[in-house]
Amino acid sequence: MISSLLSKAQKTKSFLCFPAIGKESVEQTNQELIKLGSPALPPDFCVFLSLCDGLYYDGLELFGTKEHPRPTKQYIFTDIINANKPFLEYTFFNQKLILGSMSENFIIYDNKNNLFAVIDRINLCSQIEFSSFEELFSYLLQHCGV
Repeated sequence: MISSLLSKAQKTKSFLCFPAIGKESVEQTNQELIKLGSPALPPDFCVFLSLCDGLYYDGLELFGTKEHPRPTKQYIFTDIINANKPFLEYTFFNQKLILGSMSENFIIYDNKNNLFAVIDRINLCSQIEFSSFEELFSYLLQHCGV
C-alpha cells in the first residue's frame, strides 16, 4: 500500500522524491539513532525508505537517511539524524523520533506508545494519531491534495 500511495504522489507536479536507499543505510541510521538515545526507525517507515529516501511536497517533508543537497535551490534537505539532534535534550522527545514536518507541525513516531502522530511544533500537542505509517502517509497525502 505504501508503494501505491507513493506512486500516486509521484505523478503529482512538484512532488520531489529522493532515490531509494539500501538496507545498509537503514541499519547504519538505526545504529546512529540508538547511539544518540533515540528509538530505531519503525519497520513500516523502513519500507517507505526502501522506496524513497525522503520526500518533499507542498510543505510536507519526510526525512530520509541522507542529506540531499539542492544546489539550484540553495538548500539542503536534511536527514533524520540531523533533524532529531536538536531535540534530544528535551524530555518530551524521549522515545520519540521526528520523521518529518508539515507547515507548523512535526510528524513523529512515538516508540513508547507505538503511534505515529502529527503534533504542533509550539505546544507539542498531538493533533492526530495513527497506528501505522501507512495510515499516516495516506492522511498526509490527502491533506496535501494528492
